[in-house]
Amino acid sequence: MSLVAPRGQLVIRSSDEGHVIASFNPIAIVCFTRNPKDKELELLTNLSNDAVDAGVRGGLLYVVARDDLAAGVDPRVRATFEQMTKRNAGRTGSSAVVVLSGGFVSAMVRSALAGLVLLGASRKRVQVFSSVSDACAWLAPEHGVAPRDLVGAWERATAHIARVRPGAATG
Repeated sequence: MSLVAPRGQLVIRSSDEGHVIASFNPIAIVCFTRNPKDKELELLTNLSNDAVDAGVRGGLLYVVARDDLAAGVDPRVRATFEQMTKRNAGRTGSSAVVVLSGGFVSAMVRSALAGLVLLGASRKRVQVFSSVSDACAWLAPEHGVAPRDLVGAWERATAHIARVRPGAATG
């Protein structure tokens, strides 16, 4: 069974109070308020691989909304993204990473991620943001999607996660 959703249709693949993994072809929408479980990382990898295999030049809206960022990026998450990047190099479009949490540590994480992006080969394909609306304003046109449609898909996909609802505390 293909994990690729029809273009412009939101399909939630995995969800609980701490995460959502959804497809809004050609963009995957992912949000975590906790560290991802192995099965969630596997689903994300499969979603990416299926889209590439189907010829979708998609991207990713990856949102981190955790308070426990002092430990940095989980090595499992980093390894998953490195594998996806290597496997799908040149066959995917732009992606956005959003670190919603507030405070000094979150600002440092955003800076570190932006530095890694600038050092890597994906500096034109990945951008780091502090707000979902800014990320959607940049990412949506990169994939021929209206920003308001991507924001709407984000809001529907994450409606059950209190921490990322508009006005919710993020730090």
